[in-house]
Amino acid sequence: MILRSSGPVGQRLRGVDRGPRPGVGVAFLAGLADAGTRAGWERQLAEAHLGFGGTGKGRLHLGQALELLGTPLPHTNRQLGLSVLRQPTLQAVHRAFPNQAIGQGRRLPRESLEASRAYMRLTEVFWFANDVPALVHASL
Repeated sequence: MILRSSGPVGQRLRGVDRGPRPGVGVAFLAGLADAGTRAGWERQLAEAHLGFGGTGKGRLHLGQALELLGTPLPHTNRQLGLSVLRQPTLQAVHRAFPNQAIGQGRRLPRESLEASRAYMRLTEVFWFANDVPALVHASL
């Protein structure tokens, strides 16, 4: 079937063949994607910003990716301190009782992998920003 390029019908059909229009299709696709997929997009956007030296925007998008995954970064120093104390305790319990911890994950493996990728990049951002408490939190 040959589509004619003139007229409103041909223009609408060409738009469907080429995919979603910027600003309309992206919001539609984001509404259909699950949180893990959107978190992956946020992390990739952060990777792009970090690649161009935009550590502030990169850190922001990594934080948004973690929020989508249900593990937001601590906002206050108190939350940060509690999290830094909680993580070694949790790891010690998992090492002491490994059979209790195996298979008891709260999220899908794909989402866990996205969270670990985000935290790996955050350790680099915190290292270069010389933010030691946040660096310790991200590395635990």
